[in-house]
Amino acid sequence: MLPNAAWRLVKALASLKDGDERIRIPGFYDQARPPSPLDLKLCEALADREAWLRENFGVKEFVGGKERQGS
Repeated sequence: MLPNAAWRLVKALASLKDGDERIRIPGFYDQARPPSPLDLKLCEALADREAWLRENFGVKEFVGGKERQGS
């Protein structure tokens, strides 16, 4: 019967991303740059936490079906 701030927030949050998990805010990606070779190398050096995340949080699937490269 009365407006509910929680439902308005849920609706607003749900509208921020599209079905492919891309942010829908105009201009959001304008300043984004692709990762440099050094960025990619540093990411590869990070510990693989996939198994830990699956075990400790019950993760069955990651967003967008993504998995760590090389695992």
